[in-house]
Amino acid sequence: MKLRRSRQPKRGRIEIIAMIDVMFFLLATFMLASLTMQHLNAVQVNLPRGATSPMEKKGSVRVK
Repeated sequence: MKLRRSRQPKRGRIEIIAMIDVMFFLLATFMLASLTMQHLNAVQVNLPRGATSPMEKKGSVRVK
């Protein structure tokens, strides 16, 4: 007669849902932190402005 063990060993499981929640929280935290740091290191720059003449309307071209 073969006796069964009263308690079978269970395999460990990785709970992926909790890991996804933590990763999403870290992603949101780093995104918000990077957005606030962008304004702290801002430097005012005076960029040159370009000027052009208005475009002339040209006649249509027909190709046969």
